[in-house]
Amino acid sequence: MAATTVGPKSRITARVPTSIQMLLEQAAAYLGVPVNSFVVTAAVEKATELLAAEQTIQLGGKDAALFAKLLENPPAPCAALREAGKAYRDMIRE
Repeated sequence: MAATTVGPKSRITARVPTSIQMLLEQAAAYLGVPVNSFVVTAAVEKATELLAAEQTIQLGGKDAALFAKLLENPPAPCAALREAGKAYRDMIRE
């Protein structure tokens, strides 16, 4: 995954042990890319993966079935929800 940006760029600097630098250099060389590009690409892939996992709700079987049932047959709105809807409609009409 190539990271493309528009606009100003920022710099990230990391101090790592020589053994890690050598590992990164070797991996980047296998791909034929500069170490900086390799590190940025790997970091973006990991960040994207982590955020996708953290921002996804996973439901168990019973919860998923209940959720689907409520989507198919939603309960009637309570008084507070009806009042909120009316207040919203009044607000956007102004």
